[in-house]
Amino acid sequence: MNMAKPIDLVARYIRLRDKMQHADKEYAEWRKLHFDDPMKEIEDHFTTLFEETGADNMKTRSGTVYRKINVSVTTADGSALREYVIGNGLWELVDWRPNKTQVKDLVAAGKELPPGVNYSTHMSIHIQRPKE
Repeated sequence: MNMAKPIDLVARYIRLRDKMQHADKEYAEWRKLHFDDPMKEIEDHFTTLFEETGADNMKTRSGTVYRKINVSVTTADGSALREYVIGNGLWELVDWRPNKTQVKDLVAAGKELPPGVNYSTHMSIHIQRPKE
């Protein structure tokens, strides 16, 4: 890169980022119109067909269509879940993770990491536009 001034590099970076975000938004709209919406219509058609026929799958010369149940599990009440798991000894119901903020605070205070915890940092560059 040439010996450009920092003020010029920051301004160029912000212009490029703005254009990239605009392009991402335009592409998302184009993709929705040309791919997401038409594919959703086809999926909805098969959902209705499966409900009407009681089928779970359909094989055609073009390919196979099938229904799949996707499961999502999230925590609604962390305290209640912890109490239940600890009270019943059902440790297999949860995944425990270290709290990043607390571990950062330990490191900043010069204290030792808890056993079994990894800690690393990665430097990155961020550029902000000036406040208007």
